[in-house]
Amino acid sequence: MGQRTMENQENIKVEMTIEDIINNEVFENALDNKLSAIRHNPIGAMARSNQFTRLDEMGLLSDAKKLRNSYLEILHKKSQLPSSLRRAVIYICQPILEKILKAAGATPNK
Repeated sequence: MGQRTMENQENIKVEMTIEDIINNEVFENALDNKLSAIRHNPIGAMARSNQFTRLDEMGLLSDAKKLRNSYLEILHKKSQLPSSLRRAVIYICQPILEKILKAAGATPNK
């Protein structure tokens, strides 16, 4: 009987929405780490970009929760940010989401 229980547990699928993942502390911690790296090592095009300067002035590069919420607004098409700033937020957040999905072995719904 113990073997059957283990087999059943292995077949359990966990379904989460993208919003669930973004609101998860794993995403927030990864985003906070990325923002810390950006602040401590501002190199390349990102450091010279007006979009990132503006996001920093708005406090979005110093607060992972604010940036995460801006990302969610963009995904829900409710963001009031100009398109250039929306692209900058996506540039920061999208790779984190993709990495989490890949690590979880997520498969898209059909």
